[in-house]
Amino acid sequence: MAAAWREHPRVVVAQVVGLVVLVVVCIFIGMALKGDPKPQTPVAVQDRISALERRVKDQRGATRDLARIRKTQATQVRRTRTLRRKLRSAAARERRLRAALRRARP
Repeated sequence: MAAAWREHPRVVVAQVVGLVVLVVVCIFIGMALKGDPKPQTPVAVQDRISALERRVKDQRGATRDLARIRKTQATQVRRTRTLRRKLRSAAARERRLRAALRRARP
């Protein structure tokens, strides 16, 4: 290198400057590609996002409540049907019993 410096000092300086410029450009390109690690969201947009997340959460809760209500309603319908059937059966037994008592009386 010392021999090159003595014979062509401008070429050596140009090479060193070119190398430094290349390193700086690579650093800037790397920083640009990396970008901001945590991009900032505008406050108004973040507020809308939060409101929508709350609404979705409320709707999920309402959906669960509705499913629970429908399940309870179906259970009540089945229970009512069963009780009506038992009531009809009991009424028929009572009619047969009363008819048997009427026939048994002198």
